[in-house]
Amino acid sequence: KYLKQLEIPNNQRWIDCYLELRNLPGRVARKLHRGTLSIQLFYQLHELAEPVFQIIIRELEADRLHLTVQQARRLAEAFRRITPDQIDQAELSGLLNCKKSPKKQGDNLLKILEQRAFPETMAYYEQFRKLLQQLEINSKISIMPPKNFEGNNLQFNFQADSAEELEELTESLKECTTLFDFFTELSR
Repeated sequence: KYLKQLEIPNNQRWIDCYLELRNLPGRVARKLHRGTLSIQLFYQLHELAEPVFQIIIRELEADRLHLTVQQARRLAEAFRRITPDQIDQAELSGLLNCKKSPKKQGDNLLKILEQRAFPETMAYYEQFRKLLQQLEINSKISIMPPKNFEGNNLQFNFQADSAEELEELTESLKECTTLFDFFTELSR
């Protein structure tokens, strides 16, 4: 009954997450109440093991860490794949105690954890990044590889302000055909 009123789905994970809200530090609870911290973000973080969850909450409370919902989802996925010998609480605390902005702190934490959880995929990202640097592609074009390098569907994003600029961008896109060779090699 109360879950319906609060528009919370009726499943055990959401119920556990909702009950955990009562135990949050005051500042984090106020952020959730004001909407500056999303309940979906908290829901994703709630999947983390208890000591890790507490460390992340402590950093969010102190405004030393900023995570988007998508980053929290990726963080939870990475932690599901990481074994205790790959990262411990002390190391995690050390990663979070560097002198970076909260957003960079979140980006850095996610990058390091994903490298440990998905070393092969992260190696592919690095190879892809280097290949992009070698190609002479207009800087107004952004190229995203397929998720987890599964398949060969590249996503291209660009914006042209004139017909001439569109023509330049189209010419630059011709350089991208070699990217498909990269994905063909990966699938072998």
